Amino acid sequence: MKKNIKIGIDALGINDEGGGRTSILHYLNMLTSQSYDWEFIIYLSEHEQSLNKPNIKQVILPFKRGIIARLFMQLFLPFEIIFKGIDLIHFTKGQASLVPKAKTVLTIHDLTIVFHPDIHSKLSAFYWKVIQPWITRKMDAVFAVSINTAKDIIEQYKINPEKITVIYNASQFYDLVNNNKLLPVPQEIQDEKPESYILYVGVLALKKNLETLVRAIDLLVKRHADFPPLVLVGPRYSESDAGYIIDLVDALNLSEYIIYKGKVKKEELLRIYKNALIFVFPSIHEGFGIPCLEAMQLGVPLIASKTSGIIEVVGDAGILIDEYQSPEVWADAIESLFNDRFLRSQLIQKGLLRSEDIHSRHSPVEAINIYKTLLSIQ
Repeated sequence: MKKNIKIGIDALGINDEGGGRTSILHYLNMLTSQSYDWEFIIYLSEHEQSLNKPNIKQVILPFKRGIIARLFMQLFLPFEIIFKGIDLIHFTKGQASLVPKAKTVLTIHDLTIVFHPDIHSKLSAFYWKVIQPWITRKMDAVFAVSINTAKDIIEQYKINPEKITVIYNASQFYDLVNNNKLLPVPQEIQDEKPESYILYVGVLALKKNLETLVRAIDLLVKRHADFPPLVLVGPRYSESDAGYIIDLVDALNLSEYIIYKGKVKKEELLRIYKNALIFVFPSIHEGFGIPCLEAMQLGVPLIASKTSGIIEVVGDAGILIDEYQSPEVWADAIESLFNDRFLRSQLIQKGLLRSEDIHSRHSPVEAINIYKTLLSIQ
């Protein structure tokens, strides 16, 4: 048996804020902590302080994502694998390269582009519709972040189900909970927030359906001039930017009622979550929906779209909306939950239990077992 196992990790672009960064960084920290005798070579767009470990070598490349990055990796990785003796390479950001000798693993987070090509570039839509299925079938193993995503991969890409392993995402506050550093928020604090606002966390991307949310707030303000504001947290997403909603807020004279904070640090995000009265997530498609998990974990009752992986993550611990592109339906749901203190309390308790259940099914150990099987290691 080979003593010095070398694992390559393609994590280009995880420096961009979002669910992908949250889940992949947590996965890498768990993985490398539980495999001390393996050497990890991680390909990144920027240096990651949290990955400074004795068994990790960071290789910084001047790319994040897209066709140029994939073409470069297609040429670069074969030489890396041959000259560095890499045994297995795991592509964590959804797109892969074909390489010689090494075993290959690909994580697919969602197939949003396949289902909604109209909100992405034609080149991206072509890649995910034509090239991605072919490359995915060439992988030795495929990880999906939810059962819903696994089903999508099987149906859309005709992948052998035996190749696919579901490994749930974790929230960025996972370690705080598991180390008992974050206690459930008491009911009396939940019902008497020091700051009262509705909260959305996520990138400003077209698939997030934020225009519907903005128009729902417009309706609520017209009904109740003193209705709590909506706080939007998250960076703009260059590949499918929905930044136009900032102009829409101004056009509708809602600048007092919709506050865009952009990207915030983890400590500030924790405070923002815990002080929110209601969390809203109107996305039209998600492979998982990490912000929903975070809201439940931090004791915030939530309303989300009844679609894709969101249903699997939230279950009955939140209000799920069928007509999620209707501002009127969203306005009614937000108003109803705002006026129902008892329902908010119920959803808080259900959410805390649901988040524990979801996190119990997040296991990088299972990924290690897949690696070992592919490498014929006992």
